[in-house]
Amino acid sequence: MIKIITVLVASSMLSGCGYIDRLFAKVSGGPAEVCHDKVVYLQFTSGVSVKYNTDRSITLCQ
Repeated sequence: MIKIITVLVASSMLSGCGYIDRLFAKVSGGPAEVCHDKVVYLQFTSGVSVKYNTDRSITLCQ
């Protein structure tokens, strides 16, 4: 029974796809920064955008 619950919880967490980041953005009142493929994205409660530098270039992460 514990294995079934563990699998259900793990699968629901993996299928959430940004749910935690959207929740963080909602709670903190600002966007959450996410690094994907060496690019920084800003996760808002209603969507996502690339983060830009002041010179209008895309912000890269390590």
